[in-house]
Amino acid sequence: MNKKKTRSLKIAKELKKNIANIILLKIKDPRLENIIILSDIIMSNDLKYANIFIMFVKNKNLNKKNILNILNKASGYIRILLKKKMYIKNIPILNFLYDYSLDNGIKIFKLIKKLNKKTNK
Repeated sequence: MNKKKTRSLKIAKELKKNIANIILLKIKDPRLENIIILSDIIMSNDLKYANIFIMFVKNKNLNKKNILNILNKASGYIRILLKKKMYIKNIPILNFLYDYSLDNGIKIFKLIKKLNKKTNK
């Protein structure tokens, strides 16, 4: 693994830990009181941008779009807090995205279950 990729992975790991703590402890938005899981962070090659993939427990009052909107609006504040915690030259621009992998896994599981029922008849 090259040096650039290793650095990218280390920064992503540190970002993940710190962003999770910030969302949990520092952001006082009552709309974010559901469980948010940071599933992955993908850094750009120049380390200036970070796509943060999240999953969360569904909330009747909020949908994916609303929660992502809240987090993306708070990304500037999160970057300020990250600057105090992380010792890197530039804190990347944060972009929160929904991770569909769990949803897709559930759909696949349901399809397999449905196929098994048909073959057992």
